[in-house]
Amino acid sequence: MFYKTMSVWIVIVLWSFHEKDSFVLASDRPIVGVVSLELTGILKTKFPLHDAYIAASYVKAIESSGGRVVPVKIGQSEEYYRRMFNSINGLLIPGGNTFFNGTDNFFTASRLLVQLAMQANDRMHFPILAICLGFELLVHLANNEQEIRKRCDGLIDVNVPLHFTKKSKSSSLFRNAPRRITSTLRSNVPYNYHIWCIYSEDFKNSQSNVDWKILTTSFDQLRSPFVSTIEHKKFPIVGVQFHPEKHAYEWRENKHYLHTPEAIEAGRYFFNWLVEQSKLNDQSFVSYHDELRSLIFNYHPTFSGAYNLSYTEMYLFKTEGSGEVPPYFLTP
Repeated sequence: MFYKTMSVWIVIVLWSFHEKDSFVLASDRPIVGVVSLELTGILKTKFPLHDAYIAASYVKAIESSGGRVVPVKIGQSEEYYRRMFNSINGLLIPGGNTFFNGTDNFFTASRLLVQLAMQANDRMHFPILAICLGFELLVHLANNEQEIRKRCDGLIDVNVPLHFTKKSKSSSLFRNAPRRITSTLRSNVPYNYHIWCIYSEDFKNSQSNVDWKILTTSFDQLRSPFVSTIEHKKFPIVGVQFHPEKHAYEWRENKHYLHTPEAIEAGRYFFNWLVEQSKLNDQSFVSYHDELRSLIFNYHPTFSGAYNLSYTEMYLFKTEGSGEVPPYFLTP
């Protein structure tokens, strides 16, 4: 009886989906990697002793949805990124301000991780949620790294409705969305803060259209439609141009991210999706000790809001040495 029961559980763990694309839980301890970004401009001026950061709002959003976070540092070796990818259950590529070029930075780290996810999803289930700059990066990579963005005005610090396409109804992201969530997203709630747009016609005429589908569009101040949500046609990889994390966790004065219960719930929906999707693979660190020393709990956030910066709190990092011991890790 014991072996029969064990066999059943083995089948459940290994059997990841059936004909209706309904996946089976593989882990209830998901860990999501969050890619760090290089400090630029005023952030570098304020924190000259550090090289990279993660906005704490992304970390809080994932944790509030039942996941744990591991920071993925920039400026590391390919071996580091492969090891990190094989240890986490999902990935968040955040928004920020940097360029799609250079080496040892957000761009090169994210590009490799996306490539690894594309390869892995042929044999397993590995989700990615990319936000704002991360969304633009997905499209850039899908377009063979040819620039597709165009400058757009009037989308800094504004709330812009989503317009859902027919394809959204069958998408991994939205097919189970409650009506109250989609109703909120159709109103002036989704928070935009970007100077670049990927216009719908440009997307449809690009290489990006081959493997990706548009789930929502929005309109700029000239009423031109731009892409605001995409999803890979085969894999659980999603990008959004807006910022769902800011409603609950960013508090800079005079900004227009709404803090209503409806806005917070709608923002939470995207991180719930990421965490639930991350439970569908059983990747893990090679040891519990390695897991503990990798978690973001080892780092203390900085109250960057005191400097009147965009983020209320930030995690700050130095990029040298992929094997460094986190500052607050206590060796057992």
